[in-house]
Amino acid sequence: MCVSRHYSSLCPSPLLDQGRIQVIIFRIASNHGAVRFDTAHIRTNYSKLQKGITTFF
Repeated sequence: MCVSRHYSSLCPSPLLDQGRIQVIIFRIASNHGAVRFDTAHIRTNYSKLQKGITTFF
């Protein structure tokens, strides 16, 4: 298992880098108050990403 805080150093994987990008996008959307519109889209991508990670490992 990867510790979320240090996952970039413990598990160098492009999938996990994409996950970090999703988090950054979500925080930017939250800061701009666009969560209502973007959350569903981000959740869809994140669920696809999680499936990709489970199939990857």
